[in-house]
Amino acid sequence: MDSTPIVVDLSSSHQCKASWVGAKAAAVAHLIRHKYPVPFGFCLTVAAYELFLKQNQLDELIAIELGRKNLVDMRWEELWDSALRIRLAFQNSPVPEEVSNGIFEAMRAYDRTSQWAIRSSAPGEDSKGSSFAGLHETILGVSSEDEVLNAVKKVWASLWSDSALLYRQELSLDPRTSQMAVLIQAMCLEDVSGVAFSEDPRGRYLSCAIIEAVRGACAQLVDGALDPNRWILKKPNGEIIHFQQSSEQDTHDDRSLNHHDLIHLLNIIMELEGLMGCPQDLEWTGRKDSLTILQSRPITTLESKPGDKRPWYLSLKPGDETLSKLADEVVNDLIPRLRDEGEQLACEDLQGLDDHELSKALAKRSQKNQFWKQVYYDKFIPFAHGVRRFGVFYNDHLSPKDPYEFLELLKGESMIALNRNKSLAELANQLNLSRPLCEEVINLVNKKSDHKLESTLKEIPGGEKFLRDFKSYLAQYMDVIYAGESLKSKPINVLKTILEHRLLKSDTTDKPLNRSLEEHFFCALPAEQKSLGQTLLGLARQSWRLRDDDNLLVGRIESQLQRAIKESLVRLGVDCSADLPLKEPESLVTPMMKALGVAPEEREVPQVSWVTDTRTGDPKHHQQIGRQLTGQPAAAGLAKGSARLIESADDLGEFRVGEVLICDAIQPMMTQLVPLASAIVERRGGMLIHGAIIARELGLPCVNGISDIMSQVKNGDSVSVDGYLGIVTIGSAEFDLEWANAEPG
Repeated sequence: MDSTPIVVDLSSSHQCKASWVGAKAAAVAHLIRHKYPVPFGFCLTVAAYELFLKQNQLDELIAIELGRKNLVDMRWEELWDSALRIRLAFQNSPVPEEVSNGIFEAMRAYDRTSQWAIRSSAPGEDSKGSSFAGLHETILGVSSEDEVLNAVKKVWASLWSDSALLYRQELSLDPRTSQMAVLIQAMCLEDVSGVAFSEDPRGRYLSCAIIEAVRGACAQLVDGALDPNRWILKKPNGEIIHFQQSSEQDTHDDRSLNHHDLIHLLNIIMELEGLMGCPQDLEWTGRKDSLTILQSRPITTLESKPGDKRPWYLSLKPGDETLSKLADEVVNDLIPRLRDEGEQLACEDLQGLDDHELSKALAKRSQKNQFWKQVYYDKFIPFAHGVRRFGVFYNDHLSPKDPYEFLELLKGESMIALNRNKSLAELANQLNLSRPLCEEVINLVNKKSDHKLESTLKEIPGGEKFLRDFKSYLAQYMDVIYAGESLKSKPINVLKTILEHRLLKSDTTDKPLNRSLEEHFFCALPAEQKSLGQTLLGLARQSWRLRDDDNLLVGRIESQLQRAIKESLVRLGVDCSADLPLKEPESLVTPMMKALGVAPEEREVPQVSWVTDTRTGDPKHHQQIGRQLTGQPAAAGLAKGSARLIESADDLGEFRVGEVLICDAIQPMMTQLVPLASAIVERRGGMLIHGAIIARELGLPCVNGISDIMSQVKNGDSVSVDGYLGIVTIGSAEFDLEWANAEPG
């Protein structure tokens, strides 16, 4: 690496080797050599990146972040968390003096520009075999020397973004060998910009080129912030065979190119295809006489393999304009509709319907359940990006020590789960205020006499109010599905949880927003960024508020489908008294509708399978000496307690104060257990999943991302949780054994 220069000028084509400056910068230098209109500038080579890593020991941080778990096994949320921490570490690390001096000297050689465009140019990027288009950072309109340094660090860090890591994983590239050069060019911005493909990358139109245009910067098209105009032109004569107008423009929009502009662009991309030796994907700005080429790269079309979720993962990062539209749709339309439909279905008297009407109700519930699950996938999950988008924006401008400090600005939002827990705490307080009532509830729980609940409690002082509030609680908050079962149908389990909550000190007060931190945030923003900061904070708060609500509301639709399925099974003579969860309940809908539509003597009852508990009481793994499992440190703290695995609806009722809650993932349907826990351990990983968020709010240690945790622990095991280092010790820790075996005195 010593022989590689730190900075090379783009006009020095002999120095612009792809191994030094990346394929993108090498291609730009090639265009300059052939006299194409390209913005002047220079490139930071991979040597600058390596020097930055070495001086700040960032290679060690990256090794730690990617060493907790095999990259193939990391969930998208875990990749995002690692990327956020790496990005902040890059942002808070100084650029080596040798590198900064080289940048400043190169900038001063050009006194014809006041603004710069900072672009990624990683070796392997924009090659024939792979394209990282839109995955690495591009920062436009950078002015001062300090801003250029910060922009360079962001581009370097984007090598480790969640999307870039996922893409490398899909291509079987080793991220540990990744490097990043940075292209620094004079900012060139005309009234219209866009992309042009010398071939249709989708392969739909043969012998055709595609040109897309947006107003302003091309980056807004690449990032998905603006919807483009699109022309499909026949080669070589330029006949327009299809035009798609942007949904965002009016008839006088400045994104419209005339036919001469289109023909000029078509001729350019056909020339470049011949020059570069393969079909080209061109970014440009300006019209015919002022056209400037920003970059040109090979067209790469990766075939989607079965099960390849890369396109969907990338859709989880919508642009700011798209995110705002999504927020309006989710908050003002989808969530109210979802809430109303759940309430309407819950109020319907299924037992009063005849068989034909029940069959129609079954079909309606099945359709709604499928519809809302798809909406959850297509709309609600991408809307969660509002929190992540704000987190990156906050960290970029404030560079805090804690990468999750931004979450303090999102607390205090009203959520269904929080309101549910307040109601639960109030029910627990009623038991504390009446000893006879509490003792009778304990007696009913011990005898599992939920059928005697109403008749027994009505006779006890305070019992009638408790019963009324309890029924309201079940209808409003427990009409959801967990592990295939309706929580509303398990009142004894709910009573068990209420009895445990009475042992806690009740605190139902709302935590106020951190106003001083909010003021600090806005004071730190440049004037031109304050409006965007306000918008992103608002979107993040909406996204944060609905992160639990959507799960619970969709769960209520599923619960109402299951209610109709159970009622249909009873009509068909199936014994549902065991109240076990059904295997594949959706598969029963069609045969049950068919059976309900004929005379009783002609009915064919569908084959029904139930989910039974197959867990053994004494796994072979159990050992005396503690074993350590490593995961992600999701919430700081140290705690020790008995393990309690949560895998079924019945497990919810068995949880006791002080136990360590171990599960696949904390779901909104079970967050009422978290205040009872001493610590949380989850199989799923991520700093912004429910368990991690609630654990930090309550000050509980949390470790997540341990893929085999559910098979490594049994109920009652002694578990120590280190939320600082992300370590879970099962069984007696070595220091405990040493203390126990020490001689007195």
